[in-house]
Amino acid sequence: MQQPQDTTDTKSLKQITPEVSWAQRSSKSDPEKNHIFLTISVPDVSKGKIQLDIQPTTLTFTGYSQTKKATYHVELPLYAEIEPKESRINHTPRDIELVLQKKDLNEEYWPRLTKDKQRLHFLKTDFDKVLFTLSACAQSRPEY
Repeated sequence: MQQPQDTTDTKSLKQITPEVSWAQRSSKSDPEKNHIFLTISVPDVSKGKIQLDIQPTTLTFTGYSQTKKATYHVELPLYAEIEPKESRINHTPRDIELVLQKKDLNEEYWPRLTKDKQRLHFLKTDFDKVLFTLSACAQSRPEY
């Protein structure tokens, strides 16, 4: 398969859905503690070959891997609204890491990342980031 000159033309390319992991924090009073951690695993996708569209209710990612000669693509309709302008993005050689600010300050956690209840095979919980919350809960339990 030959690489197209324009990597935004995905018609002739192999398309892969990347693994996406997520975790969240919720706070009723502190916006800095009210966000979604999202990691899109896309090895060998350079900064210049990604398209990331963050909207209040959806996130769309497309990126071309030179090594795999394939395009990664995922679109996530989010459970609730976020603040796109407050989002932070970090690109590493293996991942795109995002911190998405939830729009509404709420103590309750989102029950899921996406609007649909359907289980998505590529979407996983990031237990490395959730573990902090679980240990905080365990520390607040009374000892018997």
